[in-house]
Amino acid sequence: MGTYGVPILRPDNLNQSLSLPRNSEIPNVSYLLYGKNGVFKQLRIFGEDNKPKVDIDYHMKDGEMSLHKHIYIDGVRQKEHIDLTPTEYDKYKKFLEKVLDK
Repeated sequence: MGTYGVPILRPDNLNQSLSLPRNSEIPNVSYLLYGKNGVFKQLRIFGEDNKPKVDIDYHMKDGEMSLHKHIYIDGVRQKEHIDLTPTEYDKYKKFLEKVLDK
């Protein structure tokens, strides 16, 4: 198990690339993905139906690194980048330590 009981995906080999699962066999689970440099890349939160509900991402947007979320509607990830609410930020900041240190 990973950080705070959330499984973490991190490449063992720096040439390897990873992505988060599209579906989960376990309802209401979340998965963390860290980049090769050990910095938070993505948190995927699954619902009761084992399908993703929300992705929290940290990547380039408009030339700057951006921490934001994407909502899933009917199993489809929406393109809109949405800022985290203060409540979401407080809830998930424990996973973002290396992002916040920058």
